Amino acid sequence: MLRVTLNSLLGRMPLTFSWWLRRELDGATSLLDAGCGDGAMARNIAKPGQWIVGLDIDPAKLSTARSLGVHASFVVASLDRLPFRDASFDQVLSCEVIEHLAKEAALLAMNEFARVAKHRVVVTTPNGEGAEPSTADHDPHMEHKCEWSASEIESLGFSVTGLGARWAWGPQGRARRPFPVGSIATVASALVGVVFGHDPATSAGLLGVRRLDGSASDHESGRWFPLVGSKGRRRL
Repeated sequence: MLRVTLNSLLGRMPLTFSWWLRRELDGATSLLDAGCGDGAMARNIAKPGQWIVGLDIDPAKLSTARSLGVHASFVVASLDRLPFRDASFDQVLSCEVIEHLAKEAALLAMNEFARVAKHRVVVTTPNGEGAEPSTADHDPHMEHKCEWSASEIESLGFSVTGLGARWAWGPQGRARRPFPVGSIATVASALVGVVFGHDPATSAGLLGVRRLDGSASDHESGRWFPLVGSKGRRRL
């Protein structure tokens, strides 16, 4: 119980992973969770009243997601050929997904996200970690098939900010260790982000936001600007 409560509180700290996503998705009535997997991320960021459609290529993962009761409906489909009309959703979220596709397929998927979104596309991905040919459970859908840099994502029309310090959230980061070390590292990383921001060049992850309606994302508008310096923000 203590661990569940602490993890919930950590996710609401400024500049943590879940916090950033909730800020960027604020105001979305309809949301496509593209590559939703087992639905855990949607459970962490969903707000009352949001209509969320979960899409994944793996029916088994959708079965797990369905048991959480967060998504309104589910679709089994490939990300590079979304079965929706143009501008079907207010926003599209693809969280830690594009690195699991070959680069060509990932680029097609990014175009598809923009096609079916009315206002924003929000993506997150590891920062240049490279391919990972195998996983603990040998799930082929979880292999890392490509890597992304901030400049690559920016070239596609996204604004980019860093997510998490490498020492905390890199492949061997302290935040990935068991409780309580992992929780302490999570807090420390968030506090560093509040004060200094996270430079995309040195962060463990990247958050990209493509605005299709001309609005500014929170990390560009300055609503939650780091207390010192400006290295946590990159403008187009």
